[in-house]
Amino acid sequence: MAQGHRETPAALADVVYLENLTNNLSFAARLQNELMQPFTQGSCELNEVVVRVAGRFRPLAQEHAISLEFACPDRSPIAPGQSLLYERVLSNLVHNAIRYVPSHGHIAILLESDAHHFSIQVLDDGPGVPPTDLPSLQDRHWRAEDARQREPTGQGLGLAITSEICHLLRLTLRFDAISPQGLHVSISGRCATSAS
Repeated sequence: MAQGHRETPAALADVVYLENLTNNLSFAARLQNELMQPFTQGSCELNEVVVRVAGRFRPLAQEHAISLEFACPDRSPIAPGQSLLYERVLSNLVHNAIRYVPSHGHIAILLESDAHHFSIQVLDDGPGVPPTDLPSLQDRHWRAEDARQREPTGQGLGLAITSEICHLLRLTLRFDAISPQGLHVSISGRCATSAS
């Protein structure tokens, strides 16, 4: 019984990894063939996106003894585009953080907005990324040397897909190092209800 309990976190991590990889490969093909444009139409409530993604990844974070918290405004910002795209972006960021944050680490998702703009921030206290490597995080299949050593199974695809979706939605994506360690990712854009 004890042996089975020890295998549970690894099995859950494998399932989530394969699901995320399959979704990213599907999105990569669609983006390459310019098939995602219809999903930029319409709008979605970002509070719902954050709640769904946090709920989906919290069991995996708990299995790794990682705290995953989120905060949303009382009134949900409405973003241009369908929730499918925002869920893929946020799922990639949160899953990436879980893969690199050590046990007893912390991940926070913070959604903020005013009358015209919104921002989604994902912060963690993991090992972070050297400032010189930050621009390369958005390149398909690029991985830092220490990332390859810590997680040899990674494909270097998730953050690139995130970047491409943000470009498609005309969102601003930014990666910043946190001192003394950690990564701060922010996505910002105009609310769908704002005048263009």
